[in-house]
Amino acid sequence: LIMTNEGECMDEMDKWHYPRTQLAQAIMNTLSSNVVHAITLFAPRRMGKTEFLRKDITPQAKAQGFHVFYFSFLDGADDTVISYFATALKQFIYDNSIKKRGASVIQSIKKIGALGATLEVDNKAKEHGISELMMQLSKLNKPVLLLLDEIQEIANIPNADGFVASLRTGLDLGRDTIKTIFTGSSRNGLIAMFDNARAPFFHFSTSVDFPTLDDGFVEHLANMYEQITKQHIDRVELQNAFNEIERVPMHARTLIKELIIDPVHDLEKALSTVKKQLRNPQTHDATWGAISGLERAIILYLLKGGKEPYSQTALQQFSNSIGVDTLQTYSVQNAIRKLSRNNHITKNAHGEYVINEPDFVAWLKDQCPRV
Repeated sequence: LIMTNEGECMDEMDKWHYPRTQLAQAIMNTLSSNVVHAITLFAPRRMGKTEFLRKDITPQAKAQGFHVFYFSFLDGADDTVISYFATALKQFIYDNSIKKRGASVIQSIKKIGALGATLEVDNKAKEHGISELMMQLSKLNKPVLLLLDEIQEIANIPNADGFVASLRTGLDLGRDTIKTIFTGSSRNGLIAMFDNARAPFFHFSTSVDFPTLDDGFVEHLANMYEQITKQHIDRVELQNAFNEIERVPMHARTLIKELIIDPVHDLEKALSTVKKQLRNPQTHDATWGAISGLERAIILYLLKGGKEPYSQTALQQFSNSIGVDTLQTYSVQNAIRKLSRNNHITKNAHGEYVINEPDFVAWLKDQCPRV
């Protein structure tokens, strides 16, 4: 678990980082102007969300006069991560109080109750929990930006309803001075948190698909390679390789480092090596083997860019694929629900179904001639 505040030393000279300054400025300007008070960024894992928060959003927010707090809910055991969050938040408030203003209140918090739902203050339990800390957060001398990474993991914690409700209450009360960026790698988990009418965070945040890196990232990697090796690399070939690994930045960096470490490798061999490392064919074979024929047909339809799985054209394609004369809409609905529950597919910000895992997409494209 990592907490970020003004005292943390960030490596501003990380040469491998590809700045996304314009996107960070746009998000911060939106939050600063109070157009919205919370934004949720969605992208599958390894697409650079955390790096963006830490190395693009954080310096931009600080330049605009924000205190910045970062926390990832991905790490830690289910029964401890909320306590870690509350403890980190308490320390953050104390560290950023002017002359430790408010320290008497913060230091008087003796114990953070089960799942952060209650606080023990002066030996008396308060049922406000996290919302009490949020009240203290809103009293700091500067506005606060909360970066809450992989927020959907809260939904997997048993009996966390009290914490979630307390967090929502606190953010509501402090929305004038507390802005929030949530991130998530499971669209289905985010939908359960933010789009379910019975969920505490229903319509609390504006959802945005975290954009994939532009082609400037390829130029950045090519420059890094040439600076280190003093050798030229073909930009077009590198761009094609980037597309083959579904534009996943972590995989692209692995590819470049493979070329740097082993100069005998050409780009084609290095790409083959990286794909073998990343595709995990046994897992994908098992996934493919475990789903029904109709589910396979739906996934292949989405792989080819299909966007209307309930249309008559799609129903006919599915019928032909599984060898039946007619197919009812409810059969497709049931298959899509199952694929969604298992996180094989999800909805993007436009409400369109897409395949959830980039590595699985890449594996499918390799297998397309056979499937």
